[in-house]
Amino acid sequence: MGKMTSTKITYWLVAVCCYLPIFTLAENGQLKTIPIQAQMLSGNRLGTDVKQEVMVYLPPSYRAKHTKIYPVMYWLLDFNQSIYELRKIQPVLDKWFSQSNHSEFVLVAVSGTNDFGGSFYLNSSLTGDWQDYLLFDLQAQVQRQIRVSHSPNEAAWLGFGMGGLAVLNLGLQFPSNVQHFAAFSPMVLQNKQLKQSISRIPRPILNAYSAAVSPVEGELYGQIPQFTDTEEDVSMQQAWYTGMGDWNNKLAIYFREYPQSDIFLACGGSVAADFSQGCEGLHQLFNEHYLAHDFENATASWQTQMEQVALPWLQRNLGR
Repeated sequence: MGKMTSTKITYWLVAVCCYLPIFTLAENGQLKTIPIQAQMLSGNRLGTDVKQEVMVYLPPSYRAKHTKIYPVMYWLLDFNQSIYELRKIQPVLDKWFSQSNHSEFVLVAVSGTNDFGGSFYLNSSLTGDWQDYLLFDLQAQVQRQIRVSHSPNEAAWLGFGMGGLAVLNLGLQFPSNVQHFAAFSPMVLQNKQLKQSISRIPRPILNAYSAAVSPVEGELYGQIPQFTDTEEDVSMQQAWYTGMGDWNNKLAIYFREYPQSDIFLACGGSVAADFSQGCEGLHQLFNEHYLAHDFENATASWQTQMEQVALPWLQRNLGR
């Protein structure tokens, strides 16, 4: 075989340089921001815009396989987190999906922030009907814009902190709609903890939560229980239980349907030690009711847990 001329060498190098980026891009996923018209937030007194956005991670094969329908994971973000948190774990997702034995799915990052820092994804006359937004606006509009499955068996819900609380509320109260859910360091309390825990919850979280569950009529803030015996204060305490607590009643709702849910609960690493204790109590309550679930103590950062715990859990359960 003859020697390669300098002209041929130059041509070969140019060809490699031109096509290399194409091969590199093909191995990675793509981030895309899509609009969501949040009709369920209409009329909220806080002024939160009904024009919401979510950020979507499309797996590496999405652009090439034009007819494929993908499983989907809805990631409910923590207090004061924006959808751009997804950028932090894009390299992790790219690395994960580069392994041939890992099934691909679409990931949707959903923020529940408002002027207080967080809505707790609860229905509220002040902050808006965020739980209904998740169940009705979000899923339907993601399904129209992205090729994801409409089946609850091919959709998973995952959250850290405030988002972890939200997926527990969704999974236990709407088990037909939410069949796979994982809560990491959720902001969970047991009812009996509330009185001693309130003073130890960080003030921004306390203010945001009170706005969601016990808003003052005509005002843009909420009330905090004083634990008196007045009818008004007892009613306020009951309202506070509806989000972070009231787990026996939520389990009763769950067991009316008794679906075959996949549940993951990771306790620890919360912004307040009381939340970690509340999560441990919930784990014990699940055991008392023989509710099957995966459990572990979580101490690593949310990014590490996403890579080392959440993705393997999704691989085992999503879309099987």
